[in-house]
Amino acid sequence: NPNETFVSYLMLILGSSYLALGYYYQTLKKYISNILYLFGFLLFLGAVFGLSLKSTFWLIVFPFLLVGTFYASVLWQSKLILGIGTLFTFIEIGRLTAEYFSKTLGWPIALILAGFAIILVGYFSFEVSKRYLRGSSEIK
Repeated sequence: NPNETFVSYLMLILGSSYLALGYYYQTLKKYISNILYLFGFLLFLGAVFGLSLKSTFWLIVFPFLLVGTFYASVLWQSKLILGIGTLFTFIEIGRLTAEYFSKTLGWPIALILAGFAIILVGYFSFEVSKRYLRGSSEIK
């Protein structure tokens, strides 16, 4: 549907705008920056995920954006961004499991493999938070 694609691109632009504003306010007002990052990453990654269901280009780009989200969380020292990146990685694992592995391996084996993948991503996210982010007791 063209209207859904148009709305997805609007959300992509709006999320990018929130991310740019969050980066601008990062040194001035940390709480405004966190709110803008929250909505910006949710809109941006959500829009790209929706577009990846319809377009091969976005299907290929989406994993790179997830890796970029993890990199941005370390660069900007933000557990909030790390959490959002982890959440969308879990969603992508679920989509990949349902689309590619459920028919070939069967649901029971596919869900076991997806569970292991989610555990590995969660552990990776925990280790990134512990090793590379300052102030591990508070959400930044």
